[in-house]
Parts: sequence; structure tokens; C-alpha cells
Amino acid sequence: MLQLQENGIEDTVVLQQDGAPAYFAIHVCDYVNDTFPRRWIGRGSASSPAPFAWPPRSPDLTTPDNALWGFIKEQVRNTRYHTTQELRAAVEYAFTLVTPEYLRKTSARKWHRIQMCYDMDGVHTDVFDS
Repeated sequence: MLQLQENGIEDTVVLQQDGAPAYFAIHVCDYVNDTFPRRWIGRGSASSPAPFAWPPRSPDLTTPDNALWGFIKEQVRNTRYHTTQELRAAVEYAFTLVTPEYLRKTSARKWHRIQMCYDMDGVHTDVFDS
């Protein structure tokens, strides 16, 4: 389980969830509401709405969704792994290849995508983003 209290950040972290159905099981919603009261972004339920709505089929605007995971997958995809441990080691190594400059560039691009999404009234922007 997530132990935010030990880090002293429990009152400042905002959790972002996408629309995956598993995130909205009753026990998950209860946990999220208890751990991140009024500090989570997601699709709420009638009994526990999220403080910030996550529109269905909305564009993913976060850096990990649009760049980082693609980079990591590209690093590990051409090898056949025989064990979960081998795959995990390859993913961990791929993260060591992520440079601060790469993160700066993807962060700047995120703001471009946010503006584009705003300008286009929230429609998917992937086909327009180059």
C-alpha cells in the first residue's frame, strides 16, 4: 500500500487517474478518497465525485503518457526476455538512459499539448500534434 504519511507529502500530492474501469471499483474509490481527499483527478461516482473531472476519451496530456513510456518501450522491445526479472532489469536500465534534457523537452512539449487541447475544446489532439 502507498505510504505517503512517512514522506510528509500526504497533503500536497494530487493523484491523476485515467478512465480505466479498474480504478473505479468501490474499494479503490474508497481508498483514493481516504488517501487523497479532494485531491484526485478522475472519473468519479455518484457517491464520491472527483474534485476534477477526467472527461471520457480525453487526450492524455501528461509527459509519461506521451513520451516517457514510449521511450522506455522502445529501449526494451527488441529483446526476448525469459523471466520477469530480466524484463524488470531491462526497464530499470532504460530509465537510467532518461536524461534531464529529455525530461525538460518533454515537459515543454506537454504545455504545447495542453494549449492545443484548450484551443480545440478538448478533442483528441494526437493527429494534430507533430
